[in-house]
Amino acid sequence: MIELDDDRATNLRNWNLGLTVLHAAQAILILVLASDFAITITTAPPAGPPGTRLPDAEGLFDVRIGFAVAVFLGLAAIDHLLTATVAKSTYESDLRRGINRFRWIEYSISATIMILLIASYSGITEIAAVFAIAGTNVAMILFGWLQEKFNPPDRTETT
Repeated sequence: MIELDDDRATNLRNWNLGLTVLHAAQAILILVLASDFAITITTAPPAGPPGTRLPDAEGLFDVRIGFAVAVFLGLAAIDHLLTATVAKSTYESDLRRGINRFRWIEYSISATIMILLIASYSGITEIAAVFAIAGTNVAMILFGWLQEKFNPPDRTETT
């Protein structure tokens, strides 16, 4: 068990509220200042036997980069707001057990958005690759939650 007395819990709640405001302000600022720059997600399904040259990529939809970055920041704001208010007791109970499920759930979405933005900037825009990257990233992050759950701070032996 990890000690989380009332003073530390109050301090943590204040930090979470402050970070809610900071992330929300950043998200709003990004929305206000962002241009309409977008990257197109594409598809180029095979059209013939193996070895056939792929057809030219077709655009499926555009991802507005400023909006996606604002969503990333907005998710962080929501996470901090929840842990400081309606989910406070669950959050604090989890922390006492060395777990932070809210972090892992939020990261599984926000980090996936960010990694997909990074991939698209480097030219990875094919929808199959986007789904593969997203699925792999979500799984990796949620495995972090499992690691925390099954390896508490006071564990003395391997299960």
